[in-house]
Amino acid sequence: AQIVDQAFNALGALQWGHDLRGFSSNGSDNLDILTAYTSNTWLKGEHAGQMLDLLKTKVQLERRSTVQIGSTWFYEKIKQAYAAPESYTTHGSFGLYRHTGNDLATGRRDQVGFLANLNRNHWVAIVLDFRTRRIWYGDSLGQRIPETVKEVLEWWTYFHSGERFMHQTLSVTIQKDSFLCCLLAWNALTVFFSDGKEKLLAAENVAEGRLDVLLKVIRRH
Repeated sequence: AQIVDQAFNALGALQWGHDLRGFSSNGSDNLDILTAYTSNTWLKGEHAGQMLDLLKTKVQLERRSTVQIGSTWFYEKIKQAYAAPESYTTHGSFGLYRHTGNDLATGRRDQVGFLANLNRNHWVAIVLDFRTRRIWYGDSLGQRIPETVKEVLEWWTYFHSGERFMHQTLSVTIQKDSFLCCLLAWNALTVFFSDGKEKLLAAENVAEGRLDVLLKVIRRH
């Protein structure tokens, strides 16, 4: 396929041994990490971060200033806040998340979307919509939102809005393997924020989908 040739030509042109540039990891990832996109390797936090950076840029270019794309740490940090609410209002490590919550509460932002890693082995997509008071949750295994995750998201949205949010299922392609959850969760977020311009990746096209992400990452490097 053409995309396979493009991907391997792009990989061949890289200066191996150097660090990946142009992403929020800020040169801390070696280019070797990119080979995971060409295999059946489970995509890690570094890859999820790269994909979220791509989506963040896309949202910015489309001038969607009311949308915020959170990092791979977003869920983990608000989970920590849920476990220690007295620290959330004062501790500096939560400053970014308080600021985001305030932006959402005041209408400066409407939505924040991010990927969450559950049990260190599965990526899901989450959107917190303060305009419609909805918590969107998409799992490529087709599972419902776990109660523990539900409690964390309900606590944080209530903390910043004073209202209970409804729960809604975020459309996502169902995976047919054990390693594509990250790509499919990211694709679900991308489609959600595309205003109907993009479609969910078909299950039979996931290999090409990974290579397409690889090409986007290399072009940005």
